[in-house]
Amino acid sequence: MRLTRLAIDAQHPNRVALMYGPVVMVLNDTPTLVLDADITKTFRMSGSSLEFELRGQPSKGLVPFYRMGYQKPYVMYFDQQID
Repeated sequence: MRLTRLAIDAQHPNRVALMYGPVVMVLNDTPTLVLDADITKTFRMSGSSLEFELRGQPSKGLVPFYRMGYQKPYVMYFDQQID
């Protein structure tokens, strides 16, 4: 499996959700982020399973949506840069 982007709908092709296989990934406790064309430049897999670190900020990253606790802030949709 690999980290991929999935457009939320046809009317908004540049607003995407990040998926790792069938799992929706969310950015925990951080402001909105604009994705680079190559998402491997933005995130790298951490030592934990199904977790990705935001490059340059190892304390923040992607986690599976189902792991988010009650009333914890997260971001599910991201705007990607248009080249």
